[in-house]
Amino acid sequence: MKYDVIIAGGGISGSIAAISAARCGARTLLIEKWGFLGGMLTAAGVGPMMSFHAGDKQVIRGITGELIDRLVLKGKSPGHIIDTTTYVSTVTPFDYEGMKFELEDMLLDSKGEILYHTMVADVQTENGYINSITVCNKSGLTNLESRIYIDATGDADIAAWAGVPFTYGRSIDSKAQPMTMIIRMANVYIDEIKEYIRNNREEFPEYINDIEIIDKAPRLSAGGFGNLLKDAQRCGEINFKRERVPWSMAKSIILLLLDGAYLLRLRHKPQYV
Repeated sequence: MKYDVIIAGGGISGSIAAISAARCGARTLLIEKWGFLGGMLTAAGVGPMMSFHAGDKQVIRGITGELIDRLVLKGKSPGHIIDTTTYVSTVTPFDYEGMKFELEDMLLDSKGEILYHTMVADVQTENGYINSITVCNKSGLTNLESRIYIDATGDADIAAWAGVPFTYGRSIDSKAQPMTMIIRMANVYIDEIKEYIRNNREEFPEYINDIEIIDKAPRLSAGGFGNLLKDAQRCGEINFKRERVPWSMAKSIILLLLDGAYLLRLRHKPQYV
C-alpha cells in the first residue's frame, strides 16, 4: 500500500504533522500504537502544555493554536494562562479526552488516515533511502510504502532501524532520565493550600517577591513543601531523594509527580488538568 506521507507516532507532534500533510492534499497515514492520539499528553497525564509564549508574545500558533481554540470553545481548556511557577510565561491546561477527540476529528476532517494499535516492526532501506516499512498489528505484518516518512515515535525507531547514527542518554555514561510517576488526587482544598503558601513563604522560593501571583490564574502550580518533605524523610515515611516537591493544581484535583519529579494537579470539576 503506497502513501505520499507516513507518520509513525500519533503524539502531539506526529498528529499535527499528519493534519498538516493531509490538508496539503497528500495521501497521509498516521500510525499509532494506542487507540487514540496525543501521545504522552493524553496517555500519561503529562500536562499542562508549556509554553506557547516567549514573554508576552505568543510564538506558537498554526494548527496547534487551532487545536487549543477548539478545546476552549468546547470548555475543554481555559486557554493560555499565567504560569504561577514562574518557569515559563504561560501554561495551557487541557482535558485529556477532549484532546484525543479533537486531534482525531481534525485529522479525519483533513482526509488523513489513522492506523491504531499498530507499531513499526522493521525498515527496508537501499542505498541510504527507505524503500518501505513493516508494521505489526492484529492483522499481522504489513509492508507500507511512502514518498516521505516522518519519525515521530519519540524513540527515533524508524531513524535507528534505517541506520541513522544516534546517541543514547548523556555522553559521559549513556544514562537516560528516569521515568516519572504521576498521581492524580481529588477533593483537595486549594484555598487552604494557598493559605499555607502565604504563611510559609520560606518553603516556596518562587513567591518570595510576589506572593500575589498565586491568585492571578485559574490554575495554581508551584514547587515547595521543603520542610514537610524533610520531616517525612527524617521519619522514614518517604525515602526518595528530593529537596522540594513541584506540583500543579487546577480548581480541585491535584496531580503529583514523584522521583524524577512529583507533581500534584488539583481541580474541582473534571474538565481539564
